[in-house]
Amino acid sequence: MRRRRPRHPGDNTVKATPTILLLAGLLLGWPRLASAADAAEPADAAAAGSDESGARAAALAATRDGNRLLDEGKAEEALAKFQEAHRLVGGDKLRYNLGQAFRSMPGHELEAYTEFDTFLKRVPSAAPEIAQAAAVERNILRGKLASVLVTTTPPGALISVDRLPSGQTPLTEALVVRPGRRQLQLALAGYQTVEESLVLRAGQRINQNYQLKKIGPAVHAALEGPAEPAVSVQGLASRPATSATDEEPTPLLRRWWFWAAVGGAAVVALGVVALSVGGGSGGAVCPGGVNACQGVP
Repeated sequence: MRRRRPRHPGDNTVKATPTILLLAGLLLGWPRLASAADAAEPADAAAAGSDESGARAAALAATRDGNRLLDEGKAEEALAKFQEAHRLVGGDKLRYNLGQAFRSMPGHELEAYTEFDTFLKRVPSAAPEIAQAAAVERNILRGKLASVLVTTTPPGALISVDRLPSGQTPLTEALVVRPGRRQLQLALAGYQTVEESLVLRAGQRINQNYQLKKIGPAVHAALEGPAEPAVSVQGLASRPATSATDEEPTPLLRRWWFWAAVGGAAVVALGVVALSVGGGSGGAVCPGGVNACQGVP
């Protein structure tokens, strides 16, 4: 019987080929043959094995349903089935199926690329035919996306693309992003944050090198905000220490020596007035024609 190959990337629908079903079988695992050792396992272990077998059977059924839905052109429903199967058994082998579903949904090229790329990196034991099909899909999708290789001096900066965490420098490979306007941000403790808007075309690959600038003391102070006032033990804000040159001059009318001088002058003036008045009234009044007279007490 002639062997059927996996679906070609140019096909409009995904065929549920024997190879794909074989992949699902390898992923989910076929029921094990009973053995004497299995019969000797404790009851709880047997129950756990039964639950695991049930989850695998349900995941296999969901995978088959997903393949059928893809054949019918119902990519979104197929995706839901593949996600259900992945939730039941986990692992990365189902990422091939997830990639097929995303690839059939316009506007989800980046998600499809990510699934195929993850499958190739994390499932080295995949059948050669499946791995080759995934690599072809990934290469086609790369041409519809853009790539950015980011380097920084010093390294260790956190990378965000459109506010989403995307890695840390130094990168081992370029970031694959959607074409169009992308917002790139680089953040490293002790250095100024870099933000740049990039306009990328489909299939474009660029290298971006950034020399990060250290944050100076003035910038640190601006970022930290005003200092909190000092607080005494009683919880009251203490008055900051000031130098003699910083104090405002005391007005003349509020100085003690000024009023002491005014008071002294007033006392002297009163004394002079008193002496003048006393000298006029204490002398003798002489009758006319008398040259000398005795003063009247």
